[in-house]
Amino acid sequence: MAQQRPRLLRIGPLTIDRDARTACVGEQPLQLTRLEFDLLQTLARQPHKAVSRAELTRDVWGYDPAAAGPSRTIDATARRLRKKLAQAGAEAILHSIRGVGWRLAH
Repeated sequence: MAQQRPRLLRIGPLTIDRDARTACVGEQPLQLTRLEFDLLQTLARQPHKAVSRAELTRDVWGYDPAAAGPSRTIDATARRLRKKLAQAGAEAILHSIRGVGWRLAH
């Protein structure tokens, strides 16, 4: 029997509703693009774990990391997501791990 994934993911003040594809900090909803939400959800599945650029390229963008080549798309999406989180009061939740990737932690 397949294990059910949790509908709600919570990390500190952040709540993600995977089924409704919504996220909020406290009571404040975040207005996220599809890619911003997918990035946030992917990181939230394994909080405190650094997720590599290759994993994000595969899991969020759906590309083979070996064939995709260097891109700043992940950086730009993470920057926009970090700004939206900060505006909602969760500025310290998204962390860049130099040379590795990103992680969510409170």
